[in-house]
Amino acid sequence: MKTGTRTLLISAFVNNIGGGIFWPFLTLHLYDLGASYVQIALLDSLSAVMYITSRAWGATSDYYGRRKPFIAVGTGLSAIPIFLCGFFNSSTPIIALFMVSSFFGSISFPSLLAALTAVEEKGKVIGWFSMLTALGWAVGTFSMGFISESLGVIGVYAIAAAIIALSAL
Repeated sequence: MKTGTRTLLISAFVNNIGGGIFWPFLTLHLYDLGASYVQIALLDSLSAVMYITSRAWGATSDYYGRRKPFIAVGTGLSAIPIFLCGFFNSSTPIIALFMVSSFFGSISFPSLLAALTAVEEKGKVIGWFSMLTALGWAVGTFSMGFISESLGVIGVYAIAAAIIALSAL
């Protein structure tokens, strides 16, 4: 496996640690803020924005024949709205920020998948990708409770955003 592929896999692992911290906490935080079940369920459908808009970003990445800028910019930008979530005590702006984060995530995701499947050992790489993203998510989710207890709401969003931004590097 080439160094560039390993770097992308490590980045996906780190990114999913941040996602594992952020995503489970988000639904709990919204519930604590008094969000309705409809608003909380809306989160799952809003993340589908990423899959809808990722088609256009993937085509743009293919057109320019470049993957790294799309991966780095999309991932880095997706961390900003997550960080900002910590400064709101109402469900509506947090849901809106999550939608913005999902949109930015759609910039990076198709380029990441294209880069990971443009290798000779596609099956092996996708196997590693699946394992590392699941492991990163598990580490992040497990850590979320400890972070919340020690650093509070702002700490959870700040740590998750910092880890996601780190994965962009």
